[in-house]
Amino acid sequence: MRRDATLAAVLLALAFLLFAPPTQAADRASLVTSARSYLDRPYAWGGRGASLDCLGLVFRAWQDVTGTSWKRISVYPTKMVEKQQLGAPVPGLDGVLTADIPWPSLEPGDVILFLGAAENPAEPALATVSGTPLWVWHTAIYSGGPQRRFVVADHFAGEVVETELPRYLVEEGSGYAGIFVVRPDLPAGDVRLLHPDPPKKREP
Repeated sequence: MRRDATLAAVLLALAFLLFAPPTQAADRASLVTSARSYLDRPYAWGGRGASLDCLGLVFRAWQDVTGTSWKRISVYPTKMVEKQQLGAPVPGLDGVLTADIPWPSLEPGDVILFLGAAENPAEPALATVSGTPLWVWHTAIYSGGPQRRFVVADHFAGEVVETELPRYLVEEGSGYAGIFVVRPDLPAGDVRLLHPDPPKKREP
């Protein structure tokens, strides 16, 4: 009788291992993969579901990978950075002008905060660069590769797109003076798999 019960328990455990749904690895490569799964989703201010805004995309990708509700993250970038809710600031990228960005320091899965000199009355400046206080006005996830791409729910494009960050900062960055980068406290993952072939070009 006891042997039968033990055998049943073993079979139940094996069934769970065989048929339980797989969990997604919590790493920065998975963060990029998750962000890409929202490509072409419509942009809407404050969107967190059927439509997304820039912060909504970051929140949903983080929630997909970590299983942590995005509602636990502050919608105020200064508080989010202060509490390191998405990771720690990256030295050398923690407030840098566009012309001075050290591109090799960026890694896939980094969260990019776009800085501008226009004051946001809802919160204090995130960084002061060359004596100028800068506020956060946009967010995205860096996907890397030779073209230095990033995934963003973009108000210019009206949807989630993946495009080249250097070009974007020049063509659409009239309101952005630079960037501030935080690196999620997750393993890097196999970033080699993020760019096995040149990605399909998506124009913003």
